[in-house]
Amino acid sequence: MFNCLNYDFIIVKRGCYIFMNGNELKKLFGEKVKFYRLKQKLSQEELSVEIDRTQRQISLIELGKSFPTPETMTLLAAALKCDINNFFEFGNHKTTEEMKIELHQIINTLSNEKIKSLYIASKSIE
Repeated sequence: MFNCLNYDFIIVKRGCYIFMNGNELKKLFGEKVKFYRLKQKLSQEELSVEIDRTQRQISLIELGKSFPTPETMTLLAAALKCDINNFFEFGNHKTTEEMKIELHQIINTLSNEKIKSLYIASKSIE
């Protein structure tokens, strides 16, 4: 039998239950905020100015170290041109846009040698 008492949050989505603790929720929420911020091509500083919060607050939210108030969530959604519900879409599947952004971030951390290897591998799947 599954014990759901070890979880802080139970999110019901499309008839499925998603069980997670508070730290998992903050981390996933923060990743979504960062995704939508990058999609709008905003820096943390630009977003913080737009919603009248500090850059540190934005950073802590994106890192999953802090969870925003409902008011801040509303401001984030408006500034990032998305619905608040988008921040809570934690399915196993990423959108193509999310994958592109993640791939770009990964590529930026690779050595030149690994970029060459990745290039060769990607050419083979064309």
